[in-house]
Amino acid sequence: MGSLSAAHPLGQTEVVLGAMPISPASGDPRIGEVIESHPPVPADEVELDACLVRVEDEVTLTSVVRQAVMSRRPRDLDDESDPIIVYKRGIHAPSLTEGLLDPTPVSLRVELPQLGGPPIVRDYLRGWFVEGADGPFARPGDSGSIVVDEDDCVVAMVVALKSDTPYSPKADDPAFVVPIVSVLEGLGVRLAGPDRPCTLC
Repeated sequence: MGSLSAAHPLGQTEVVLGAMPISPASGDPRIGEVIESHPPVPADEVELDACLVRVEDEVTLTSVVRQAVMSRRPRDLDDESDPIIVYKRGIHAPSLTEGLLDPTPVSLRVELPQLGGPPIVRDYLRGWFVEGADGPFARPGDSGSIVVDEDDCVVAMVVALKSDTPYSPKADDPAFVVPIVSVLEGLGVRLAGPDRPCTLC
C-alpha cells in the first residue's frame, strides 16, 4: 500500500524504490506494479491516496516498524480524543521517527511545485496531523509509510505534509495521515501479522 496521487498525472504504475516517487533515480530497483488504487483515476479531491501493489517475487517485505511485528488488528481512532504517541519507518534518516497524532479529523490542501509546469494540487478530505518529536515526522518520499502506536498496532498511513516548503519540511511541519481502517476498507484488503489485541484501545 502507498500513496499514488503524485504518480497519477504521469500514468505511472511501476513502483520503484527512490527518493522521489515523481522522478525516481535511474537504476532504482523495481518493487512491483500498482494493481488497484483509491482514487482509481486522477482526482482533485482525495479520500485515501492509497494503492495496492503486486510485489516482485524477489522483493522481501517486512512487518516491523519498531521492535515487534505489527498486529494484524488495525486500531480505529474514531472514538479517540486525546493525542497518541505514534511511530513510522520511512526511507530517510532517521528512518524511525516518533510523533504525536491528534485524532481530530482535518482536511488539507497540498500544492506540490513542478519544474516547468503548474503545481500538483490535492485536496485531502479527511485525515489527522502528526507532529514529530525530534524534527519532521515524515519527509518527501515517506508517503505510504505505515504509522503504528506504542502497541505496534497500525493506525494510519502517511500521504502528505503540511508545509510551505514540502521538499524540505521544517521541524514543526506536521505529516498528514489517513486512517488505516479506511485504507483497508477502500482497497478491500487486510493486514498480515499476529492476531495480537491492541491493549491501548
